[in-house]
Amino acid sequence: MPSFIPVSLAVVIKNTDEGAKVLLQKRVEDGPLSGLLEFPGGKLEVDEDPETCALRELHEETGHKLEKTSVYQRIGPYKYDYPDRCVCLFVVLMRQDASTKNDSGHWELLPTTFVESDWETKVPDANLMIIKDLIDWVKTNELN
Repeated sequence: MPSFIPVSLAVVIKNTDEGAKVLLQKRVEDGPLSGLLEFPGGKLEVDEDPETCALRELHEETGHKLEKTSVYQRIGPYKYDYPDRCVCLFVVLMRQDASTKNDSGHWELLPTTFVESDWETKVPDANLMIIKDLIDWVKTNELN
């Protein structure tokens, strides 16, 4: 058994007139993370790569169906220790065209700079570094 749980996250970005937006969903559960926004994702299945897992979880959790051609790249991985488990987060950056008809979900506008206090009450702590790196990635990459 691995010392960590491998998890793949689908980080979907779209370019809008307002700027880059990212798809988040509200976590609904009993516990301290309930009500926080998070990226769609889940545990990797046996012999599944992070990109395939992220696309599968995105579709299962949100109904958004993207293809592997939508994947920009992977960032991370990020290791995070919860009190009861350790996870390794494989972050798969992908794009959704602004013209795509399926625009459901919560789209959060990404600021141009990361301010931790703006995010620490909105997302799980495990996602803070991911959001920081995502903002930096958007600044240095052209979204198409």
